[in-house]
Amino acid sequence: MRVIVICLIIFKCMVFSIEDAIGKYILNDTTNKISIKSRLTYGDKDSTKWQYFSSFNTKLSFPKVKTFFNLSPIFEFGHYTNHMQDASQSKTRLSQSYIDLNNGFGRFSIGEKRLSFESGRFVSDSTFALLPRTFNQLSYASSNNQFQLYYLFSVSLPMSTDRHFFNRGSYIAALNDIYLTRNLSFNFHSYFFEDYNNTYSISAQFTPLFNQTITSTLAYQTDPSIVSAPVSKKSSFFHDIIYENKYNDRSFEIGTRFFQGGNNSQNGFQAPFSSGYSWDGILNIYQPDIKTGFQTHYRSIFGSIQTPLSPSRKLSLDWFLFRDHLLEKNYGAEIDIIIKDSILKDSVFWFYKVGQFIPGTHSSSPSEIKMWLDFVILIDD
Repeated sequence: MRVIVICLIIFKCMVFSIEDAIGKYILNDTTNKISIKSRLTYGDKDSTKWQYFSSFNTKLSFPKVKTFFNLSPIFEFGHYTNHMQDASQSKTRLSQSYIDLNNGFGRFSIGEKRLSFESGRFVSDSTFALLPRTFNQLSYASSNNQFQLYYLFSVSLPMSTDRHFFNRGSYIAALNDIYLTRNLSFNFHSYFFEDYNNTYSISAQFTPLFNQTITSTLAYQTDPSIVSAPVSKKSSFFHDIIYENKYNDRSFEIGTRFFQGGNNSQNGFQAPFSSGYSWDGILNIYQPDIKTGFQTHYRSIFGSIQTPLSPSRKLSLDWFLFRDHLLEKNYGAEIDIIIKDSILKDSVFWFYKVGQFIPGTHSSSPSEIKMWLDFVILIDD
């Protein structure tokens, strides 16, 4: 009996030693990605014309946890400061904290996560913001990401620590990369946002030649089917079509997009969780209307040219014309110039952005110019 007890004690010690060794082996192997950003801005219509921001972002992952347990825990911490304001205005947030479970059925995920669909048209993490938009979610994705289903508990607003809760939840469903031919594919998305709207989107991508792409999106929006209070909204449409030609490091793009307006004092098609920089210009002149919906029909015609100036430096020239759907009313125009340069390859960058809004005969917004100068340091271990 004494021998058995001794053997059990020895076995227990061995198990705990092995467990402790495995735990240290797994948890000591972490990957940390750090981003440090300095941003100087100027706006001739802002009350404080010059502002200076800085931000710190770190993303932590555990590769060996994924290897041993098929689990991928991710933690991302963000902090930004406006140095022209009181220090109490600084914002700090655990911007991402989620776990992915990968198995033969696909990927299950739970936690706070960045989300972006359809190039940020209707849902985006607002990448340019110093603190991103994130969603508290429970989701499933097939192994090839062709099918995705999300249940949303809440959303954290960009550049803020505020959170909006969905009392009855919201849903996003996506079916991607449905090929009819080698050159033609379709994506289908459905968005059910509590107290906002239901949006049904279909997008097509056609590649007539290897360096040319034509994409088009058609979306239909109705009253929300998930409500916590009475909501009245007219059905409305959105569509766009974009032609893009890429050759080596150069690209040319031209397109148009249309938002149907409302009637009887109701707003039309809205995209409350989209990124301002996914739409019409870096000045975001009409972004408030895009989020809440236009009362009249709105169309933009836009183009972009991107070309390298040197092996490390790239130039983008973007232009936008803001009109009504019949091109009879002139709501203004915008021209943006963006320069990106690498000081140390894959480690240190700077960006310069300048945008000029030119008012039209039917626009209420005055002429405006804004500039951004960013310095970014990336540290990846």
